[in-house]
Amino acid sequence: LKTIAVLTTDLRGFTRLAADKSPDAVMRFLGEFQARVVPAIQSAGGAVDKFTGDGLIATFGAFTAERGQDATYAADAFHAADRLLASMDDWNRERAAAGEDPVRIGIAIDVGEVLVGAVGSQDRLEYTVIGDAVNRGAKLEKENKARQSAALATREAYDIARAQGYGRDALAQIAAAEVDGIPEPVDLTIIAASPRSG
Repeated sequence: LKTIAVLTTDLRGFTRLAADKSPDAVMRFLGEFQARVVPAIQSAGGAVDKFTGDGLIATFGAFTAERGQDATYAADAFHAADRLLASMDDWNRERAAAGEDPVRIGIAIDVGEVLVGAVGSQDRLEYTVIGDAVNRGAKLEKENKARQSAALATREAYDIARAQGYGRDALAQIAAAEVDGIPEPVDLTIIAASPRSG
């Protein structure tokens, strides 16, 4: 078992954005999105675990040897979130200049113990992470809609990131939030709010 941070993203309004585009245009759009988010994640020390259509799951600390006081996995995930939001702002300025609709993104960060290893069959192996922090990511990300936020995290993830050197103040702390799909209440930290959210 290894304690890591997991960052989950999802595009807001993707169905509407894609509705009037050809299949080729949809794939080009997703390719441009991925070309912007992947460098933001990798430059903060993260690795993309998998693409989920119009989103992705990234991990921080799963494939590094850092331990104890040297670990920065949670802080790295928060730095990646900041870079993702900045990248979307840059892209939206370009899209506005071209007369295109803005792109909105939702981000969630959690921490937890996971199994790291290869799964699959002899024909197709995939190196991945398995654990509650991964499973909760999509549910936490959807909570952005309810909170009118673009990025949020569990309070545990935020506190660890702060201890690891992350310096940005939270916008809000929400105690014992009821998150759809998660049986126990979750303490949340809002990182970024509207107008980035959609």
